[in-house]
Amino acid sequence: MRLRARHPVRLAGLAAVAIAVALAAAAPANAAPSFEARGSVKQVYSVDVPPRAKVALLDRRGKVIQRKRATPEGGVLFRRVKPGRGYRVRVKGQGTSGPLRVLTERPEPPDESIYNQSLPSSGYTYIETRDGTKLAAYVHPAEDVTKAFGIELPSLGGKRPVLIEYAGYGYADPDGPESGISLLANLMGFTVVDVNMRGTGCSGGAFDFFSLMIVPDGRIFLMYRNGDNGYALMPAIALPAIKPGLGAPNRLRVEVRGRNFLVSVNGQELPAIALPADLSADGMAGVIVQGADAQGIRARFDNFRLEELP
Repeated sequence: MRLRARHPVRLAGLAAVAIAVALAAAAPANAAPSFEARGSVKQVYSVDVPPRAKVALLDRRGKVIQRKRATPEGGVLFRRVKPGRGYRVRVKGQGTSGPLRVLTERPEPPDESIYNQSLPSSGYTYIETRDGTKLAAYVHPAEDVTKAFGIELPSLGGKRPVLIEYAGYGYADPDGPESGISLLANLMGFTVVDVNMRGTGCSGGAFDFFSLMIVPDGRIFLMYRNGDNGYALMPAIALPAIKPGLGAPNRLRVEVRGRNFLVSVNGQELPAIALPADLSADGMAGVIVQGADAQGIRARFDNFRLEELP
């Protein structure tokens, strides 16, 4: 799919492939595979794979339908997999997984026992999703405000309302989320469950995206983010066409054609930005604002359009 987006500030959210995981040792002959493989929603993923190992996805007939190399961290993610049963993952020199099921986008889980999970009344834990991915979470009862303010609250007793905060900003942190309202909610008598999004913090899964940003001093750059890590695909450069300063409107156009990003700002086109071989431009698109609240800055987006190119 080829996408074009127009808006004045920033584009983010095109998914790529990578999972941060532990490394695995080679498996002896005839032993069960040392790596883990699971089916997800139109995806299959595997972890504990040797770094850069050759990995193949097989259908129920044993035919190879996708090939990839594992990331340096030992993970691999196959996207756009047709829902069904009998898929297997084969890692060169490590063996083949058991049969896997790829899920549809229907919200109902394949096994309703997933709802039977229990959370502690306080402290760090993991919540398992329907595809087996575990999300890091921290439960803050109302009494946790005493840690921040040194005040004593009377015991509330009985059942309490629960507020769930779900984001990628270090929410499942015993010292409190990097950005959240847990303390305020605790003061109001809520038990707060702070959950890290997939692929962020200590949660499993993939949360990878590209972020094309314009900053007020007139520079533009393109970042690839893999959970809490990332690097620049295009270093920050000063572009004469950018209107610098707060309140200055800029028109940004981004096209994704195959493995190339084509960017223009206020009509000035940049050289094509080619993706590295281990990244994919498949995914969603959107707009974000970072760091604005702390500085009292507001951003406005106008005429944001997302369309498929001919």
